[in-house]
Amino acid sequence: MNYLKKELYELIKEDASIFDFIQDSALDGLWYWDLENPEQEWMNPKFWKTLGYDPDKMPHLASAWQNIINQEDLKVAIENFKMHCADPNHPYDQVVRYTHKRGHDVWIRCKGLAIRNKDDAAIRMLGAHTDVSELKKVEQKLEKQILRYEQIIEGTDIGTWEWHIPSGKTVYNERWASILGYQLSELNANNIQCCNSLTHPDDLIKSNALLEEHFKGHSSFYECELRLRHKEGHWVWIQDKGKVIYRDKDGKPLLMTGSHLEITERRRQFERNKAFIDQSPSAIAMLDENLKFLRASQKWLDEYQLTEEHILGKSVYDAFPTLPERWKNIHQECLMGATRNNKGEKILLGNGEYMWMSWDMRPWYSAPNVIGGILIFTENVTSEVEKEVESKRIEEILEKTNEIARIGTWELDLKKNKVYWSRVTKEIHEVGPDFTPNLETGINFYRKGHSRNTIEKAVEEAIAKGTPFDLELEIETAKNKCMWIRAIGQSEFEGDTCIRVYGLFQDVDKLKKSELALTKANDELNAILNSGYVSIIGTNKTGIITHFNKGAQSLLQYSPQEMIGKHSPTKLHLHEELDFRAKVLSKKLGVEISAFQALTEMSKHQEFESREWTFVRKNGTTFPVQLVVTAIRNSKNEITGFLGVAVDISDLKNAENEIKALFELSQDQNDRLQNFAQIVSHNLRSHSSNFELLLSLGRQENPSLINDTIYQNLVEASQNLDNTILHLNEVVKINNVMKESMQPVKLHTAIEFTLQGLRELAREAEVQFHNELSEKIEVHVLPAYLDSILLNIISNAIKYSAPSRDSYVKFETEISANYTVLKVEDNGLGINMSKHGDKIFGMYKTFHGNDNARGIGLFITKNQIEAMGGKIEVLSEVDKGSTFKIYFKN
Repeated sequence: MNYLKKELYELIKEDASIFDFIQDSALDGLWYWDLENPEQEWMNPKFWKTLGYDPDKMPHLASAWQNIINQEDLKVAIENFKMHCADPNHPYDQVVRYTHKRGHDVWIRCKGLAIRNKDDAAIRMLGAHTDVSELKKVEQKLEKQILRYEQIIEGTDIGTWEWHIPSGKTVYNERWASILGYQLSELNANNIQCCNSLTHPDDLIKSNALLEEHFKGHSSFYECELRLRHKEGHWVWIQDKGKVIYRDKDGKPLLMTGSHLEITERRRQFERNKAFIDQSPSAIAMLDENLKFLRASQKWLDEYQLTEEHILGKSVYDAFPTLPERWKNIHQECLMGATRNNKGEKILLGNGEYMWMSWDMRPWYSAPNVIGGILIFTENVTSEVEKEVESKRIEEILEKTNEIARIGTWELDLKKNKVYWSRVTKEIHEVGPDFTPNLETGINFYRKGHSRNTIEKAVEEAIAKGTPFDLELEIETAKNKCMWIRAIGQSEFEGDTCIRVYGLFQDVDKLKKSELALTKANDELNAILNSGYVSIIGTNKTGIITHFNKGAQSLLQYSPQEMIGKHSPTKLHLHEELDFRAKVLSKKLGVEISAFQALTEMSKHQEFESREWTFVRKNGTTFPVQLVVTAIRNSKNEITGFLGVAVDISDLKNAENEIKALFELSQDQNDRLQNFAQIVSHNLRSHSSNFELLLSLGRQENPSLINDTIYQNLVEASQNLDNTILHLNEVVKINNVMKESMQPVKLHTAIEFTLQGLRELAREAEVQFHNELSEKIEVHVLPAYLDSILLNIISNAIKYSAPSRDSYVKFETEISANYTVLKVEDNGLGINMSKHGDKIFGMYKTFHGNDNARGIGLFITKNQIEAMGGKIEVLSEVDKGSTFKIYFKN
């Protein structure tokens, strides 16, 4: 180990201050120098690594670093070394440059401490290196930036100042003094009082107030426009800006810097603008570059209900917080020199009301090419916009009304000899929008005869005499549609000469036809009201007759003079019928019902009441009537009377009695036929069984008969007879279906049950089933019939499947108000509907030549469905398949 390194270790152990020094200072290199033997010096590894060298290859000699240190810096270091050795209070501390192994400079802060003997002589030197290269670069960069700022300040002709606030000491540049016509040496400019003494008293008060706000931290910087006295005696306008850059630990301001910019010309321009704004009859506001109000015309203040105190010095966004966000962009564009305007924009004001505003924004200039802020010109156009909106609304309403009412316009210009039609007029004539009419073509649209002759005469008189017209006539449109129109015309004259005829053209076809139909209906109604077959009697709400038509007079033999205003309709009824009805209603409604109320009470609670009554003629004879009683109400829904319309149903009652007798006779005959069918079925079954037994016995006695042709024919006839009797029994059972009990059945479950029994048959025929029904759907049926219906339909679909393609049977449902419809669809052989459509459900009808087909299944199926109140339909196409639709009554 080097003896100096060893010695340093021993010193560190003995003297704590040496250890502290090392801890505080030794960052990028450490060295220990023997002043008694100057060539000997120990450097730690970091010393050499900081300079790019390998510590193991470098000697511990003073000459090793003296060759790579900047020689000018070395002189300074030697001088400091001598002074430190002579006086311990003189620090050995300087920044020197070393040349890095790669050739660039490394800035090193070199600090040292002399180790002294008991005689206070320096015998050793301990040193520490700190690499400050980066700090030096920042320092150099800062120096350049300061130089650049100084050049900018000089170039922009700005006066600068620096103020030490506690002492009042100030520093100004030469330009600050020259703005006021002085040289800096002429002024005692080392104290703030120098500037204050030159400031206008009014502006000094304002300036001090703004400074105080800034000192308190209420503003981010200080800014004030003030007047300073020029050397020649006049006032110079200055824009004074500044900012506190240092504060003490309590936040009190210590140092502030700022600038003075002469704005005299800008201020003069501002005063001129201000005078213009003050005297302007328009709403004008003047903003500075920070968008703060400088001035506003009285019109502006009145328009927006403001005062100068509310806005001057404040941002436009503070005064109008509801301004549209996009205005911020417009303001910035104007500050860049743009001009923006809008002829009408809806603006929300601070009081929550809206205003339509026409505005113009443009920059104002404090000096050539120097924008001082924005001028805003506004005009309240709310009333004009509202009038325009209202006008457009009325125009649109009128246009819509004309369109809805089918009203067009027309004009005959006699000067130009031209005819003009509006869009609706062309639509009424059913011509295209490009159609150009003339007087002749316009007249020719009117129907020949009365309509054409009338319009020709009306136009002639309008041109010749100025006679207006308003006519309802018929035209034939371009598409040969005959319709009613209303043509209104009026003339315009210049002197004695008609220059044009103009007017309206309206489609009144529906109205006219309704009017004609109403006239016809009124005629027919009058005919009905005065018919001798219908009695119409009106009463007031107390029951006194107010109307008695010819029909009532004819049927009842009373005259209107005998009944109107004198009697109640109860005079025309059997009293026992009225009393019985009154008792029924009294019990039903829980109130006492009079004879007249027996006729009218229920019509108060429903639209009308229709009942059979017996009328009594004047001569005492009676006849049955169907009487409809309606309560008559006014616009307030109050009952003002009653209207009774009665029809003589004597013939109807006689016919009803005859029908009843015929029905009873038919029912008796039906019962007899039913008994006959059952007897025939039973007796034929007995004879058929005997016949079959005899044939069986004969075959047992004579086995050879089995090959006999006559015997075989007898056996076949017996089997056919047995099948016929079986089918007859099925029909008899179907006709008695309503005697059995109907019940709800889940359709999906019933189909699955039937499919289960047909799986093997379907597998052999290679038919797939698709049951897509909801499990919740129910139908009201006889379960046995439903099983039979499904078995017949599905087995037929399997039996007549198409072997040339993949076959399927699909089930779907449709629900309507009256029926639940089951759709059974297959892609089988299909049926020729044009040939067999009317025979599908007939007994013994077959369509595919199948030996096993009997033609009874669909016949029984149809009868079973209809017996349950339903119906069946089929859609089919040969070689494409069939769809059966089974309607189950809900």
